[in-house]
Amino acid sequence: FDLPGNGTDPDLTYRWTGETGITLDSTLTKLLFSARFKDFDLLISDQITADSQLLFHRTISDRMPRIAPFLRYDKDPYLVVDDRGHLVYIQDAYTISDHFPHSTWFNTLELASESGLRGDDLNYLRNSVKVVMDAYDGTMTFYVADATDPLIRAWQGVFPELFRPIADLPADLVDNLRVPEEQFNVQARMYGQYHVSQPLTWFNNTDRWTVPEAQTNEQSLPSEAYYVVMRMPGEPKAEFLLLQPMIAQNRPNMIAWVAARNDPANRGQVRAYRFPSETTIFGPAQIEARIDQDPIISSQITLWSQAGSSVIRGNLIVVPVGESLLYLQPVYLQSTSAAFPEFQKIIVASPSTIVWGDSLGEALNRLLETQGGGTPGVTPTPGPSATPGPTSSPGPTATPGA
Repeated sequence: FDLPGNGTDPDLTYRWTGETGITLDSTLTKLLFSARFKDFDLLISDQITADSQLLFHRTISDRMPRIAPFLRYDKDPYLVVDDRGHLVYIQDAYTISDHFPHSTWFNTLELASESGLRGDDLNYLRNSVKVVMDAYDGTMTFYVADATDPLIRAWQGVFPELFRPIADLPADLVDNLRVPEEQFNVQARMYGQYHVSQPLTWFNNTDRWTVPEAQTNEQSLPSEAYYVVMRMPGEPKAEFLLLQPMIAQNRPNMIAWVAARNDPANRGQVRAYRFPSETTIFGPAQIEARIDQDPIISSQITLWSQAGSSVIRGNLIVVPVGESLLYLQPVYLQSTSAAFPEFQKIIVASPSTIVWGDSLGEALNRLLETQGGGTPGVTPTPGPSATPGPTSSPGPTATPGA
């Protein structure tokens, strides 16, 4: 459409300049697509000219399976801005198999319902492809990110014009690549079983880790790994991480957290930090329960829920801060007459104190005031023994694998 107005000049018009649509330059083409879409206007409208182009299958989730149905796709494509100022989607794609010899099967039903891997039988998973799509004209390019994967090498032989080496990826996009969430979710769950080094411990299954409960109440969103910018213990500066708290299999206490590094120099490295066995660290489900029991928060949420609105509590984020832990959870209010939730409060909790505020700064100040200006500790009785320590040095042995 040629629509007038750009916010500053109402007389200025703009016309789409892409060339990726289907040209409607013949009566036969217009007739066929008029029948295809059951829209007679495509055939008779004088707004359809020889220069008109038809665009459909426009979303990235709709386009990719039609181009490469043999790949599986991460549920979370992300948008970046390249050096030209263009909006570009980056999508992680996987090769999977259920025939890899001597490999443990993974139950994909453990993943969220919207997962791109859910329902597939697999005992082999590789993030072999990065898909880049220009958000303006829909141009898509498939880059091979793991040339050692035999499955993607086979598909390259079948479709040699489809795939390009990752070395061809524009330099301004390389820094925006990240560890894919879906693969990390699988790795973290497998690592919960295979992190042990003693055969007897593994055989007796006495040190099994798992991820927190998917959802603790109707208001909260399901628990999942999340991206944060923070400084890991022992590191000189903050970095971009994909973080997953881990709990013991048979109890809700948090026993470790696993972080995948995303900064270019260390991308793909994974560190696991285990809490000392003599400490008791609250897991996400326990903090959620304490939030539910807070009289101020629970009464306000009840009031909001009775006023023609629904309360949505976002993902509970566990953030290590120095030698302590903070738990953060945003609270949104959604009206029955509007589809978009509106941010209302953010909850900040330590194991001993729960507060909320209109902003993160306000909530943090309230937490520090409540605790007498001290730093929130990782246990109800903070002390040096509560300091999380790495279970191993960063490197291949610290990387969970599927």
